Amino acid sequence: GLAGSGAISVAGTSNFTTGGALSLVDAGNSFGGAVSISAGGNVALRSSTGLAVSDVVAGSKSSIGLSSGGWLTVGNLSGAAATLSAGPGAGMVLSGTLAASQQVSLSASGAISQVSGTLMTGSLDVNAAGDVLLSSAANSIGALGASTVGGSLALTTSTALAQTGALNVAGTSSFNTLGAIHLYQPGD
Repeated sequence: GLAGSGAISVAGTSNFTTGGALSLVDAGNSFGGAVSISAGGNVALRSSTGLAVSDVVAGSKSSIGLSSGGWLTVGNLSGAAATLSAGPGAGMVLSGTLAASQQVSLSASGAISQVSGTLMTGSLDVNAAGDVLLSSAANSIGALGASTVGGSLALTTSTALAQTGALNVAGTSSFNTLGAIHLYQPGD
């Protein structure tokens, strides 16, 4: 595996490859360019500044945790579960194929936007102070877990959509699916 014992500061691009887990979570880390990771185990990456991740591949049964001190931009990502967090006052942009067979958790104090690509997961939960726009027709989201959206929510999935937790949306909600929609939780 690969683990950091202090802060890492890189002005350009960063490429990390390990057959085991990768853990670079020092609060002082700073990545100025795009980050690419290939790991055989879990991935945990933290940046004190904005973070742009072009590719993250973790083991098929492994989790991915990305934490940014500013905006978080995510390209391609593959693993069993993913927890993605943007920093204070910042949002998140998804622009590639994000595939996590079990769970995806997205958190931002701004908006979360899918500008291209595909989101594929068994379960999704979202917490954002702004709008959440996940509207690719190729998305495959099995269930929507406990989520809080301070703005509007637009969600598209090519599968049926179930609800597994309370959904609180301050603005309007729009759900597009090719299958059935089962949204009901007491307290919604």
